[in-house]
Amino acid sequence: MDSNMKKGVIYALGAYFLWWILPIYWKLLSNVQPFEVLANRFVWSAVFVLGVILCTGQYEQLKTEIKLIFSDKKRSLAMLGASITISINWGVFIWAVNDGRIIETSMGYYINPLVSILLGVLLLGEELQKPQIIAVLCAFAGVSYMVVQLGFLPWVSLVLALSFAFYGYIKKLLPISALTSIFLETILMFPVVLTYIGYLHKNGGTAYEHFGIGTISLMVLSGAVTAIPLVLFTMAARILPLKLVGFTQYIAPSISLLIGILMYNENFTFTHVVSFGLIWLGLGIFTVSQMRNH
Repeated sequence: MDSNMKKGVIYALGAYFLWWILPIYWKLLSNVQPFEVLANRFVWSAVFVLGVILCTGQYEQLKTEIKLIFSDKKRSLAMLGASITISINWGVFIWAVNDGRIIETSMGYYINPLVSILLGVLLLGEELQKPQIIAVLCAFAGVSYMVVQLGFLPWVSLVLALSFAFYGYIKKLLPISALTSIFLETILMFPVVLTYIGYLHKNGGTAYEHFGIGTISLMVLSGAVTAIPLVLFTMAARILPLKLVGFTQYIAPSISLLIGILMYNENFTFTHVVSFGLIWLGLGIFTVSQMRNH
């Protein structure tokens, strides 16, 4: 494995490891409306990233890359697409965690790599070797078994999977730094976010008007909690093949699954055992094939 590939793997693992704390973090904010949490997540992420850019002397690069994006219609639409897809993903995730659906969010991020791999093959011309095809089929069988046993499509899982897979695909195509990308993703949502916060202020008040320093601190720190793993993910997505980015995605939902079961006593049935077992088998096959290749 070359040094560039190693960096990509480290970035991906760092992002997914940091993401495992998010269910716990959003649970701590369960006293705040999910969409107000989402709105503040955008505001403080933009503030945090802009602060990092200014402190690291990357302001000129930010201006240059903003011009690069908005001087081309396709790149502008791609940037807007990244902003919309991550908005959907964040909103559904925060709501689902506080609605007692951490296991469903975990399943969503298990389905997501399947979509990422499909996008890599169909849109980027990436190829799968035979062991990798078997791995994908195992994971697909696990997800399919879950759907059949439930008797309906788990919409939370599917929305999370599709939105984040397309987000990863779009991020791979944008020729800008991770910090600029995240800053633009968050700032593009400001018209909606600020309108919503203004609405709350006029109709009962925001969380800042009702809660103490503990809740307010968590709201403000949501910017750093959000931005740091996103920066790492952006850097990884640009270096690694999309199929590898997809399978490293299994780390975060595995930990989220344990959090849902052990910390919040969510129900884990025999159906879950079979489905997740097949998915983990696929992950094992894929990992062994990657080790042999490199």
